[in-house]
Formats: sequence, structure tokens, C-alpha cells
Amino acid sequence: DGVEKDIFYLKNDHKFVFSNLTSYHQNRLQINSTELQSGHHLERESYVLIPKYRSGVYIPLNVQKATLVKGRLISSSPEWSSYAYGKILSGDGQLHSSSFFTDEDGRFVLEGLTPGSYEIELSDPRFKRIKIDVQEVENPEIDLGTIEIEKKEGT
Repeated sequence: DGVEKDIFYLKNDHKFVFSNLTSYHQNRLQINSTELQSGHHLERESYVLIPKYRSGVYIPLNVQKATLVKGRLISSSPEWSSYAYGKILSGDGQLHSSSFFTDEDGRFVLEGLTPGSYEIELSDPRFKRIKIDVQEVENPEIDLGTIEIEKKEGT
């Protein structure tokens, strides 16, 4: 594809210098974090660098502890929780992920959540948001168990 590729492995606190970047030209840097310890992820994995002449670009690689959260939605009518979908909002109301979905039995898995408060907003506007609190734990997996979805008043 005509793109020059260098592969580097990040271990411990090593620093790398990419000396073949062209000045004043867009250089894409994609970091593969699949070798990180389980339960950790990079805050950001993709960068566009435009170095100036005889200069460098500092890139902070922030490794964050991440949690896998799973659970099951239930409702008074099984079709409401079966294959439900929606989005995840962070505690301040910002979009965290646009991909929330359940299987036929209402089970779900959320990957890469850091400690904090979240809300699941289902695509069906008749239902209330579901609040989730992710605590810092040693085990990178949390099972929320069974959560009953509630309809909004007047719907």
C-alpha cells in the first residue's frame, strides 16, 4: 500500500524516536495495544503527526486500568430486553460508546470502562436510563447481575 511501517514494542518505560518522519507532512501513527496486560488499555491509540523542520513531537502514552462489566437486563415483557441496543454515557452526560447491545436473553458485556459513573440509554425512549457505578477493583471483571429495566412514567 506504499506506507512505510515500523514496528516497536512498548515495554516498561521505554521511549522511542521515529527519525524517518517527513517534516510538514501528515504521518499517521497507530499503536497496537494488544500486548498490554489484561485489564489495561491505552487512552488513545491513533495519532496524526505533523513535525516541523528539525523538531520532534511528544506523544503521551497513558495506560489506563480498564474493567469488563457484564450483566443481564430483564423486563416485565421479555421482548423489551431481548436484543436491546443503545449507548453508554459517562457520568457527565458525554457519549462514551455508541455500541451497547444485549443478546436474546438480555445479557450484555461492556469492555474498557474505567472507574466512574455511567448510564446506559436504550434506543427505545420509553425506558429510563440505567445507572452503573464502576469501582476500582483488583479483578478486571465486574458482574452486575440482573438489572430490571423500568419504563418512564406516562409511557
